[in-house]
Amino acid sequence: MTTIGQVLAGARQDAGRSVADLSRATCITEQVIHAMERDDFDACGGDFYTRGHLRSVCRVLAVDPAPLIRWFDEEYADAPPQPASAEEVMAPGPQASVAARVRDRRRVVAGAAIALMLGALTVWAWSDSASQQSGTAARIALQTAEEPSPARSEASEQEKRSVPAGAEVPARDAEPAAPAASPDDTGTTGAAAVPVEGPVTLRITARERTWLSVHNEAGDNLFVGVLDEGTTDEWTDGRELRLHVGNAGGLRIEVNGEDIGEPGSVGEVTRFTFTPEGVAGR
Repeated sequence: MTTIGQVLAGARQDAGRSVADLSRATCITEQVIHAMERDDFDACGGDFYTRGHLRSVCRVLAVDPAPLIRWFDEEYADAPPQPASAEEVMAPGPQASVAARVRDRRRVVAGAAIALMLGALTVWAWSDSASQQSGTAARIALQTAEEPSPARSEASEQEKRSVPAGAEVPARDAEPAAPAASPDDTGTTGAAAVPVEGPVTLRITARERTWLSVHNEAGDNLFVGVLDEGTTDEWTDGRELRLHVGNAGGLRIEVNGEDIGEPGSVGEVTRFTFTPEGVAGR
């Protein structure tokens, strides 16, 4: 079955972008993008931030984020997106997950750091007439409270430099060139093959939730997104349709009314090209 990570990776490759390109366009670190494509959403820092990252990535890749966010809420999120009181956030019940307890501890540490910083600022503001020793102590407290922020920034920059750039975008398979008819063939047979004229129609029925994209010969996006289980969609073009699918075993294909069946195995990522004659290549 296709995962959200596979959908993101497929959409990124289909858009011709590397992980480094996507990182620059979204201001999300390459490390986090790699983690999202592995379905490791803990790297995002929580459900709220994961939804924001999904929206940012989908906006750059021209993909509708709504199905992915709904998918995340159903299968990955710790709880449905709803407002929570401060008491609920700071005091999780006995059934809270390990990830929730870790996030709560982070909130407590962050709150303590903010309180320390505000206290230090107050002392510093009212210490003009105090002794030099008191002023020095206040400045030390302020520096201590603020120190983690630049350290984290420096660590983040180090991660950006250390993480390798994303894999190269796989090139589409070249379309087979039609062999030119020789003079002898045309002269002797008198019945050379005539190219099939007319549009090409592609009809897809999803047996499982599957990511896919459909382009025409000019490279225009006809569809980029997720087909839910049981959904059927259809596209038509005068010359050619190109399909990129993230779960070849999770759908059935009809081309010009002919049932092609399942184009591959479950979880297989593959590409196809269709013309009025049928399947032209993959």
